[in-house]
Amino acid sequence: MTTLTADHPTTTTATAAPAPAHAHPVRRRSVDPAARESRFRAAAAAVYAVMGWLLAASATVLAATGQLEFAREAGITDPRQYLVPTILEIAVIFVLLGGYLRACDGDSPALMWLLAVAITGFATWTNLTHGGPQAGRIFAAATVLTFLLWLLKLRDRYRAARRAAGLLDAPTAKFRAIRWLVQPRLTGRAWLIAVEYSLRDADLALARARLWRDTVTDHHDTHPGGRWWARRRAARRAAALAVRAAHLPAPGPAPLPAAALPDPAPTSALASTAPPPVADPAPTVAAPVTSSATAIGELADEPGEHTNGPAGAPDVPEAYTPTSDEDAAMYQAWRDTLAAGREPTGADLARAAGRDNDSSGTGRRAARRYRDAHAAASQAALAGTPSRPNGHHSPAGAHR
Repeated sequence: MTTLTADHPTTTTATAAPAPAHAHPVRRRSVDPAARESRFRAAAAAVYAVMGWLLAASATVLAATGQLEFAREAGITDPRQYLVPTILEIAVIFVLLGGYLRACDGDSPALMWLLAVAITGFATWTNLTHGGPQAGRIFAAATVLTFLLWLLKLRDRYRAARRAAGLLDAPTAKFRAIRWLVQPRLTGRAWLIAVEYSLRDADLALARARLWRDTVTDHHDTHPGGRWWARRRAARRAAALAVRAAHLPAPGPAPLPAAALPDPAPTSALASTAPPPVADPAPTVAAPVTSSATAIGELADEPGEHTNGPAGAPDVPEAYTPTSDEDAAMYQAWRDTLAAGREPTGADLARAAGRDNDSSGTGRRAARRYRDAHAAASQAALAGTPSRPNGHHSPAGAHR
């Protein structure tokens, strides 16, 4: 830079300031998207729970005040007027709680919920008739919201409890709306197959639906004669058998009869023959267990000992932790029946739990839980990984 003065010009050079010797780079804190989403979900669940109970309580109080006015208009001015909201609003909550407890025990809550609907309908009518065209609508809406909010909260809680206990069936395959619009018949058949075979993979359900469709088409092409209804029934039957054959695992090789087995070599020949060199064994891969009988056979350590079933029957080891007294009774009956050489039905397990029949499906779901738990325990034993209760096992290398 040149500076002009009165005497003579001078030139100066500007230099930059030296950087500090120990300058550290600025570190930006990285935020894990999964952890952030998990925290947001937990906060949303907490806010939802608190707001749900507050709304339910607010609607209950507002509906109860409407019932107090109904009592005063009916001429009940003594302390008995406070019993009117009790029998019309609080009774709904009582019945809903009863249905919740019945559902947690495995029984159907439909009767209790229908009774709550009837009481809610009568309470809504009383609020509409005494409150007039404006206030009556507000009180009636509060009565309906009281029922809906309490039902929603209790239903979410009992489903969470049953899901934690393994009493809910796994969700079936879901299909997009565009697929229902473009291919309604194929998607409908895939949904029916997914419901029948409890398929959770949509692609697998669609593949079975295409197998159904192709089998029906081929059957019509190869059997052109006969009445149309007989051909249609035969084609659907053939398609159902084809889907069932594709779903069920292929049976293993049948054991050889005793007559076809080679005769054992004499003891002297075995003693004089030098043993061949033993090669390194190849690594084996554990095959998945496809049936409860296979799982139980692989889990039994000492076939000679047994704790249940008739004498001489193979032992059925415990691989499931019951969640209630009823579940323990059904599990013990399941083990005893298997030890006797027979697969128990849902009705057998329901009778073991003290029920007359299995109309609610409790026995069938219990049998499915026990089979899955034993199959998972057997697979974990073959893979060398520790198993967890009720059908959950840790992946290889998780426990070291």
